[in-house]
Amino acid sequence: MIGIIVCVGASSMLITFHKYALFVGIIAIALMHYFYTDPTSLPHHTTSVTESIQPCVLSTTPCQQGDATITLDKDVIRPMEKARIVVEWPALSEDIEQLALSLEGEEMMMGVYRMQLMREAGTSHFSGELMLPFCTSDAMTWVGSAHPVTDDPQAPHRNRLSLSIRMIK
Repeated sequence: MIGIIVCVGASSMLITFHKYALFVGIIAIALMHYFYTDPTSLPHHTTSVTESIQPCVLSTTPCQQGDATITLDKDVIRPMEKARIVVEWPALSEDIEQLALSLEGEEMMMGVYRMQLMREAGTSHFSGELMLPFCTSDAMTWVGSAHPVTDDPQAPHRNRLSLSIRMIK
């Protein structure tokens, strides 16, 4: 009788071990797939216009992208401090009154920072006050784009400026 109980107990432990080993193996395969798969090879990944254009790194030195020039009023951007951004874009129609600006943290997910740049009356200049939020790291890069606000749904894809801002605490 004792021999039967020992045999049954050993076989149930063996089944439990095999289940555990199978579970660990599946997790290991899933992690390897996640970390070693090139995201550009996945079918849902598409390259946007802003990914294919080298972004303007914004500072007091004007940055040219196509027929637009982008400038910041500071070389060093700090969290929660205002910085004025100016886009001179003479090729845009005079009907365009605003540019939509959106930025995302490159090293850390901080959400999307959005703002409108307003046309300065009678000019091809668009401007606004930028104020980026705090982050936990000492420095962070914000990348994004600016495009005209229009009723034409294709306009943002045709007229898009790619930009980058380095923020330091």
